[in-house]
Amino acid sequence: MVYKPPLPFPVQQNATTVGPAYVGTITTSQRLAQITRYVELTLTGGIEHARVFRESSDAKGLFSCDVYQRSSGGRWDGPREETRKYENPAVPANAYYVVIDRIDFYTLHQMTPAEIEDHRTNLSKLLVRP
Repeated sequence: MVYKPPLPFPVQQNATTVGPAYVGTITTSQRLAQITRYVELTLTGGIEHARVFRESSDAKGLFSCDVYQRSSGGRWDGPREETRKYENPAVPANAYYVVIDRIDFYTLHQMTPAEIEDHRTNLSKLLVRP
Protein backbone atom coordinates (compact mmCIF):
# COMPACT_ATOMS: atom_id res chain seq x y z
CA MET A 1 0.00 0.00 0.00
CA VAL A 2 1.36 3.40 -0.98
CA TYR A 3 1.46 6.05 1.77
CA LYS A 4 -0.61 9.09 0.93
CA PRO A 5 0.07 12.13 3.12
CA PRO A 6 -3.00 13.70 4.72
CA LEU A 7 -4.73 16.47 2.85
CA PRO A 8 -5.41 19.89 4.35
CA PHE A 9 -9.00 20.66 5.30
CA PRO A 10 -10.68 21.76 2.06
CA VAL A 11 -12.04 25.28 1.94
CA GLN A 12 -14.20 26.09 -1.06
CA GLN A 13 -15.65 29.43 -2.07
CA ASN A 14 -19.14 28.03 -2.59
CA ALA A 15 -19.21 25.75 0.43
CA THR A 16 -20.80 26.21 3.82
CA THR A 17 -19.01 24.72 6.81
CA VAL A 18 -21.22 23.77 9.73
CA GLY A 19 -20.57 22.56 13.25
CA PRO A 20 -20.86 18.95 14.43
CA ALA A 21 -24.46 19.38 15.60
CA TYR A 22 -25.45 19.34 11.90
CA VAL A 23 -24.89 15.56 11.97
CA GLY A 24 -28.33 15.46 13.61
CA THR A 25 -29.81 16.07 10.15
CA ILE A 26 -28.21 12.82 8.95
CA THR A 27 -28.48 10.37 11.85
CA THR A 28 -29.42 10.00 15.51
CA SER A 29 -25.96 8.55 16.23
CA GLN A 30 -24.56 10.42 19.24
CA ARG A 31 -21.19 8.75 18.60
CA LEU A 32 -20.90 10.31 15.14
CA ALA A 33 -21.80 13.72 16.54
CA GLN A 34 -19.12 13.35 19.24
CA ILE A 35 -16.31 12.52 16.80
CA THR A 36 -17.31 15.00 14.06
CA ARG A 37 -15.30 18.21 13.78
CA TYR A 38 -17.09 19.90 10.85
CA VAL A 39 -19.52 19.19 8.03
CA GLU A 40 -18.98 20.84 4.64
CA LEU A 41 -22.09 21.48 2.52
CA THR A 42 -21.98 22.01 -1.24
CA LEU A 43 -24.56 22.05 -4.01
CA THR A 44 -23.61 20.68 -7.42
CA GLY A 45 -26.07 20.20 -10.25
CA GLY A 46 -29.08 20.11 -7.93
CA ILE A 47 -27.45 17.51 -5.64
CA GLU A 48 -26.51 18.60 -2.12
CA HIS A 49 -23.40 16.98 -0.64
CA ALA A 50 -22.46 16.79 3.03
CA ARG A 51 -18.86 15.86 3.78
CA VAL A 52 -18.61 14.81 7.44
CA PHE A 53 -15.07 15.24 8.79
CA ARG A 54 -14.73 12.94 11.80
CA GLU A 55 -11.92 11.56 13.91
CA SER A 56 -10.30 8.65 12.10
CA SER A 57 -10.61 5.29 13.81
CA ASP A 58 -7.43 3.96 12.21
CA ALA A 59 -5.14 7.02 11.90
CA LYS A 60 -4.79 8.78 15.26
CA GLY A 61 -4.74 12.58 14.97
CA LEU A 62 -6.19 12.58 11.44
CA PHE A 63 -9.73 12.89 10.15
CA SER A 64 -11.78 10.68 7.86
CA CYS A 65 -14.43 12.04 5.53
CA ASP A 66 -17.82 10.42 4.99
CA VAL A 67 -19.80 11.77 2.03
CA TYR A 68 -23.59 11.92 2.03
CA GLN A 69 -25.85 13.30 -0.68
CA ARG A 70 -29.47 14.23 -1.18
CA SER A 71 -31.64 15.67 -3.91
CA SER A 72 -35.05 17.29 -4.12
CA GLY A 73 -35.05 18.12 -0.42
CA GLY A 74 -35.09 14.43 0.54
CA ARG A 75 -33.19 12.55 3.23
CA TRP A 76 -29.42 12.05 3.15
CA ASP A 77 -28.10 8.95 1.33
CA GLY A 78 -24.76 7.38 2.19
CA PRO A 79 -22.22 7.33 3.52
CA ARG A 80 -19.39 6.80 1.11
CA GLU A 81 -16.05 7.04 2.91
CA GLU A 82 -13.23 8.86 1.14
CA THR A 83 -9.98 6.90 1.13
CA ARG A 84 -7.73 9.86 1.99
CA LYS A 85 -7.26 11.23 5.50
CA TYR A 86 -7.29 14.93 6.39
CA GLU A 87 -5.37 17.14 8.75
CA ASN A 88 -7.16 18.71 11.69
CA PRO A 89 -10.03 20.70 10.15
CA ALA A 90 -10.09 24.41 10.88
CA VAL A 91 -12.36 27.16 9.65
CA PRO A 92 -10.52 30.05 7.96
CA ALA A 93 -9.94 33.05 10.22
CA ASN A 94 -11.75 35.33 7.76
CA ALA A 95 -14.93 33.20 7.64
CA TYR A 96 -18.29 34.77 8.43
CA TYR A 97 -20.07 33.13 11.36
CA VAL A 98 -23.75 32.79 12.17
CA VAL A 99 -25.74 30.48 14.45
CA ILE A 100 -28.93 29.04 13.01
CA ASP A 101 -31.09 26.96 15.37
CA ARG A 102 -28.12 26.27 17.69
CA ILE A 103 -25.87 25.09 14.84
CA ASP A 104 -22.72 27.00 13.85
CA PHE A 105 -22.45 28.02 10.18
CA TYR A 106 -19.29 29.43 8.56
CA THR A 107 -19.04 30.86 5.04
CA LEU A 108 -16.52 32.84 3.04
CA HIS A 109 -19.28 35.33 2.18
CA GLN A 110 -21.85 37.11 4.31
CA MET A 111 -25.05 35.05 4.09
CA THR A 112 -28.14 36.85 2.91
CA PRO A 113 -31.34 36.70 4.98
CA ALA A 114 -32.77 34.40 2.27
CA GLU A 115 -29.83 31.98 2.62
CA ILE A 116 -30.21 31.94 6.40
CA GLU A 117 -33.92 31.27 6.11
CA ASP A 118 -33.26 28.46 3.59
CA HIS A 119 -30.86 26.80 6.06
CA ARG A 120 -33.40 27.25 8.88
CA THR A 121 -36.13 25.62 6.76
CA ASN A 122 -33.87 22.70 5.81
CA LEU A 123 -32.89 22.17 9.45
CA SER A 124 -36.52 22.01 10.56
CA LYS A 125 -37.22 19.37 7.90
CA LEU A 126 -34.03 17.34 8.32
CA LEU A 127 -33.27 17.15 12.03
CA VAL A 128 -33.58 13.49 12.95
CA ARG A 129 -35.29 12.91 16.26
CA PRO A 130 -35.00 9.62 18.14
